[in-house]
Amino acid sequence: MKNNLLRISYSICKHNMSYLNFGNISAYDQKNNCIYIKGSGFDLDTLKHNQICKVNIIKNNLKTKIKPSVDLNIHKEIFLKFPKIKYIVHTHSIYLTIFSQLNLPIPCLGTTHADYFDKEIPVMRIIKKNELNEYEKNSGVIITNYLKKKNIDPISLPGVLLPFHGPFIWGESVNDIINKSIVMEKIAEMAYKMILFKNDLNKKRIAKIPKYLINYHYKRKNGPNKYYGQ
Repeated sequence: MKNNLLRISYSICKHNMSYLNFGNISAYDQKNNCIYIKGSGFDLDTLKHNQICKVNIIKNNLKTKIKPSVDLNIHKEIFLKFPKIKYIVHTHSIYLTIFSQLNLPIPCLGTTHADYFDKEIPVMRIIKKNELNEYEKNSGVIITNYLKKKNIDPISLPGVLLPFHGPFIWGESVNDIINKSIVMEKIAEMAYKMILFKNDLNKKRIAKIPKYLINYHYKRKNGPNKYYGQ
């Protein structure tokens, strides 16, 4: 598990997805009811084995002496509600964080987005003042309640934006979550620049991709009869 987290950590830093000690990564060992998560205050690009915490997800007791990431309880809520999820990445990547801080979802504006996600990347509701007593846990509850209320399989929508904060991205495998993290940031960058371009054109409407084209592109790469490859 720790080796997998180091691989994820170095990969997202290589692609400028995180800086210094911003963000965190975690893995869920379902068999032993344990979460492995980056220790608080450590840099992702130089992360070491002894800087990763092991936490029992049921007893909530530490198996290591270092303090886990402050966002532990966000990760915990997601892992407990969706057993398919094995890894979570929280980055502070530029464009995903811009959309988060603007409290805006990322619309599906083209086939690159549709190849990976058949819907917009949503932004969650703002946490309420009376929920701040358990800020991290309630942030996780907001994410899981959204997915359950919308009847969304988290594997088909492997990431959301927390308003004014940043993205939380999840996956079933190491390669899956590395790829999805990089793709989500690139999608956010393209959407951001398209919106700026629209404004430069005196607010002319951005052409809207037809829903049938979104569905086709998503299914040719992710559906039961998938055939896409580049």
